[in-house]
Amino acid sequence: MTKADLMEHFDEAVTTPDVRLADLENHLRSLTERGGDPGVPWKGRWWAAATAGTTGRRGAFVWNRTEWGTVLASYARANDWAGISAGPTRPLKMTLVSSRVPTHQSAVVGASLCSGLVPALRLDVTAPMAETVAALNRFQPRVLVGYASALKPLAAEQRAGRLHISPQGVMSASEVLSPHTASELEAAWGSAPFDVYAATETAGIASPCTFRNRHVYEDLLIIEPVDQAGALVSPGTTGAKLLVTVLFSRTCR
Repeated sequence: MTKADLMEHFDEAVTTPDVRLADLENHLRSLTERGGDPGVPWKGRWWAAATAGTTGRRGAFVWNRTEWGTVLASYARANDWAGISAGPTRPLKMTLVSSRVPTHQSAVVGASLCSGLVPALRLDVTAPMAETVAALNRFQPRVLVGYASALKPLAAEQRAGRLHISPQGVMSASEVLSPHTASELEAAWGSAPFDVYAATETAGIASPCTFRNRHVYEDLLIIEPVDQAGALVSPGTTGAKLLVTVLFSRTCR
């Protein structure tokens, strides 16, 4: 089922009578208009997020407590595989430079993770650079996460001497990380960035290990390269797109 098909038949695909598309859309609209806390579960039971809709019809997605725990664990796995551990004696101070729109999954994840174990600073990617630099200098994150287009100017600020942070790891997500941008991030912070592959529909898909080799989350997803018609391509053939089957989500089939 494509995203468009899911939205067209959402009330048929959802597996619980407690969730209906009209109610979900009202909740997402209310979050945006009132600036609500996306980390607080809707109706006390559901975590929700929406795509931006730039590739067509906007998708809306909902997860129960168990499923949302798996979503968060998929992002935590990226840190673990990067060799960046967290524990009671060493909190994982994390800064996310991304959208502050509360319906974006990055905002929901950031709000959900914020705790004594993972102190999280969420910064608006559209904020003035001087504000972002000042906030980062005060917070001093162990992990810096953001869009490639947000991390590149921050690397320039670091090299110019206005930004003074020493993150243990820099993670690029949600956008294509070009080799040129990756080299600029490495020049600024002394190590190659970790390029995390994820999507609102799936959560984490793949992330690199300490050797920067990317590994697929095969226990959470089935990933199949397909052609334009959706048929599997033969091994060694480049597909037109990816068909991703989420194994852990049961709220929406």
